[in-house]
Amino acid sequence: MNIPKFFKHIIFIIVFLSLSSNVFAVSTVMPSYMPYSDSEFSPWMKKLRRAEIITLGATALTYPLVGLIPGVKSGTDSQFFSRFALAAGAGVVIALVDYLIGEFDNKPQPTRIYREISPEEFEQSVNFEQNTEENAEE
Repeated sequence: MNIPKFFKHIIFIIVFLSLSSNVFAVSTVMPSYMPYSDSEFSPWMKKLRRAEIITLGATALTYPLVGLIPGVKSGTDSQFFSRFALAAGAGVVIALVDYLIGEFDNKPQPTRIYREISPEEFEQSVNFEQNTEENAEE
């Protein structure tokens, strides 16, 4: 397959710019950044986010396994969507089982080992990291 010279130049420019973008990037520290605290999100939002992550991950992992089921073939668009629907259903079932195990598990939840810091402490830690980077360069 012969690619016209014009397209080769376009492809080269795109690849060159995408690879060289890290060279021209400026590393700056955002002084207004504060990490999320435990009290920012309610427990139901955390559980919903966990279920979403598990569902999407399980869908991706179960999609190839659905092809092993007898009678499920791939090839056309309608067969793709039927396989995907089965994989998504399996992902939802896996997330539901994870939720139920978490709800009926009587073990105490692990405590966080992190402590919340004040904005002043955070600013001091950022300044410390900047100072150590400057000293390492010298």
